[in-house]
Amino acid sequence: MDEFLDKLNTWLDKAIEYAMAMTIEQWAYVAGGFIGLLLLRWLIKRARRPKKAVVKQPVINSSQGLQLHTFQIAPLGRDAFLKIQNTLEPITLTKLEIPDRQNIRVKNAIAGHKLDKSKIYSILLEAVGNTKLDDGFTVKLTYLTAAGKVGTAQFIAFQTKKD
Repeated sequence: MDEFLDKLNTWLDKAIEYAMAMTIEQWAYVAGGFIGLLLLRWLIKRARRPKKAVVKQPVINSSQGLQLHTFQIAPLGRDAFLKIQNTLEPITLTKLEIPDRQNIRVKNAIAGHKLDKSKIYSILLEAVGNTKLDDGFTVKLTYLTAAGKVGTAQFIAFQTKKD
């Protein structure tokens, strides 16, 4: 072990002497190489990270053709974007509920918003407190038809990850 420490000490002395003899240009090359290696490592890690994909979801229960168009959680997990599409007659949205989650808040007002045929409406959801959003929760929408009938639609909001 002492022999190894002696060799290490000798190598460190030579490295310090070489570093003291280096010019500013040589230091710039060393710093640039180090930054390049850090950047390369970051790019490789980023390329291996799984990406989140937007997936169209089926309707669980809907009598008037209100469908979930897309659901996507933002990269930081604090916000989610829910898009719904009306496929039949014009409706007026009255209420959005998330019965099984208390840590999700709807950021934009939906009550009284009219949704014409084949139009898509975006709803922004936000995590409450220090929690992050995860998928797999139920969204229940209540709406009013042009004939004055009340209808509901339920969706399970989830997205899949690509590997």
